[in-house]
Amino acid sequence: MTGGFNGAKGAIIARGGVVTLLRDAQPGLAWSGCWDLPGGAREGGESAWACFARETLEETGLVLDRRALRWCRAHMVAGRHVVFFGVVMPGLRAGDLRLGDEGQALALMPLGRFLAHPKAIAALKPRVGAFCRALARRGICV
Repeated sequence: MTGGFNGAKGAIIARGGVVTLLRDAQPGLAWSGCWDLPGGAREGGESAWACFARETLEETGLVLDRRALRWCRAHMVAGRHVVFFGVVMPGLRAGDLRLGDEGQALALMPLGRFLAHPKAIAALKPRVGAFCRALARRGICV
């Protein structure tokens, strides 16, 4: 997908956890102080995957391999078209994460904890859950 979207975000699953970013706590910042997933706004004419890969590198230090992509869905969020990716990286460890210029912290948060966390962005929880269910249907354990 190269047109018709404003941004990309995704769940990176590894070792029963999901890569999460604690957003900066700033007045006026959307979801200030909440747990988010990697991703962000499109730059120029980049594809949805290029947008997600760039944002992930900037926010977490991770270089994504497209072969790890297992799921992709488009959503409308506040009138904007957002593409949501699901990636599986079984060898990833929390120590591989490197915080970029945005956010307070990174974590490889256990999936159940993210899905139940009161400060995880609520709109992301069903997407992560749907991705995990899709993996389970394919016999992929997370």
